[in-house]
Amino acid sequence: MTGGLGGTVVARDGLAAWWALGMGRDGVRRDLADRSGGGRGGRRILFVEDDEAMATMYQLRLQNDGYEVVWAGDGEDGLAQALEGDFDLVLLDLGLPRLDGLAVLTALRQQRSASELPVAILSNYDEPPMVRQAQSLGVSDYLVKAETTPSRLAEAIAGWIGS
Repeated sequence: MTGGLGGTVVARDGLAAWWALGMGRDGVRRDLADRSGGGRGGRRILFVEDDEAMATMYQLRLQNDGYEVVWAGDGEDGLAQALEGDFDLVLLDLGLPRLDGLAVLTALRQQRSASELPVAILSNYDEPPMVRQAQSLGVSDYLVKAETTPSRLAEAIAGWIGS
């Protein structure tokens, strides 16, 4: 990765995650797991999250578990990547720029090629109507970021798509 800034993120479970930000905040697709050497049995995860530091914190744990993680920083980019890529799971935030998470989820469910793609919500929005709407669209789970450590997310993913 080039041209980035460095920093530290401290997760609630005590993990100090060293991260490097790539090519700026230009909305360009980023493969956050470019050092992973492949995924867990080829397992690929699309992480649609507008907070780059948050995405990186979770990505580091998933990468250490052997998953390949691709990041999209907004809803439009996430939808395009989900439709073009070969992913085993999409982790989707709801509060996204350009296209919100529920709109992304709705569009995925309307596309034959992505209608069965496992999607899990990882958001700080936990209002019951939003949760019900996401569940009605067939999400694998609905997790609240403030209550989900990288370790807990990794355990949940292993249950959703196997390990």
